[in-house]
Amino acid sequence: DEPTLTGEKVVNLSQKDAPSAASVDVKSVQLGNDQVLNIDKTEETNVLPTFGGVVVIPDSTSTDGIKAETETIWQPKAGTNREELIKAENIIGDKYPMLVGTAAMSAAITQHYTPVLFVGLFIGIVFFVSAGSFLYFRLYSDMNTDVEKFKMIYKLGLTKK
Repeated sequence: DEPTLTGEKVVNLSQKDAPSAASVDVKSVQLGNDQVLNIDKTEETNVLPTFGGVVVIPDSTSTDGIKAETETIWQPKAGTNREELIKAENIIGDKYPMLVGTAAMSAAITQHYTPVLFVGLFIGIVFFVSAGSFLYFRLYSDMNTDVEKFKMIYKLGLTKK
C-alpha cells in the first residue's frame, strides 16, 4: 500500500511513506565490466546510510573496467531566492533522478536532527531545574541549624562583621 501520486497537486510525504534506497529489494548488482554479482545478504544499520549503499565484494572479483563517475554541480550566486532554487532543482531533478539539492538536503537534515535537538534541550532543562531545586531544598532545610549555630557563635562574642 505505497502512496500514489495523481494530478498536479503537491503532496508532502512523511519519512516512513517516502520510498528510499533501503526499501528496494536488490537481488543482484551489475558491475561496469558486464559482471553480475548476486546479493547474498543485506544489513540495515542505525547509522545514516551512504548515498546509494555499500556493496562488499570478494577480493577475487575483478574490478577492471569499473570507472568512477563524477558530476559537477554549480553553486548559486548570492541573492538567489529560495523559490528559484527549488524551481531549478525540480527541472534538473527530472533529468537526473538521483539529484540531491540544497532544498532536499536541508529538509533531510532538519528532519533527522530536530528530535535530537529537542531531546537534548529537554534533558538540559530538566537537569537545570533539578539542580536548582536540590540547592534550594538544601539551603532552606539547613537554615534552622545554621541560625542556631550563628546564635551560639554570637553569644561567644563574635560580631556580625
